[in-house]
Amino acid sequence: MDQNAGFASLVNRYCSKALVVYALFHMVYNFGRLVISAIRIRLANYYRDHGDEAGYQLLKGSRFLLLTRNSRLSEEKKLRLDSILSYYSELNKANELKELLPEVYEANSKAEAERLWTEWVRLAMTSGVDEIMRFAKSQNDHYRDGITNAGIYHIRTSVLEGINNKIKVLKRVAYGYRDLDYFFLRIRSAFRGKFTPIPTIG
Repeated sequence: MDQNAGFASLVNRYCSKALVVYALFHMVYNFGRLVISAIRIRLANYYRDHGDEAGYQLLKGSRFLLLTRNSRLSEEKKLRLDSILSYYSELNKANELKELLPEVYEANSKAEAERLWTEWVRLAMTSGVDEIMRFAKSQNDHYRDGITNAGIYHIRTSVLEGINNKIKVLKRVAYGYRDLDYFFLRIRSAFRGKFTPIPTIG
């Protein structure tokens, strides 16, 4: 699950013996929002206010470039990213930690996940970047167990996130539904699943 406090309270109330695994998708999303985007905005404001047009223009429109996994970028975009990272050391550190984060979720045991996460936190806390250090401390203090449980259960919420997104699109393109029953029929129609024939006996 994600780190929503409401989810955590419901799990504690109704599934007290469950082992929680915090989703990689939301970890990366939160790191992008609270760290990378925060650093980018702070730097852009600084260079703009100090009249450094070249520094400001380099950051302008770079949000999605900085948030995307490096391996998914085209060669042209990788060159632009390299220019940004070589100019801004704080963003370079944040990018390296973003790329290392999925390794924790690829661990094959709880112990390995603990080791990788401890190393990730150590790198974050020695980065000297305020946004990175705050994020690492908060995650380690409140969510460490759920993060390192990924070494036990290799599960993802990617399919669930895709289903939720498609339902939102169905609602948006129709500009709402007057009949809730029809809305649910549209959802069921969109996710028909695989047909499994009933086996015959004899």
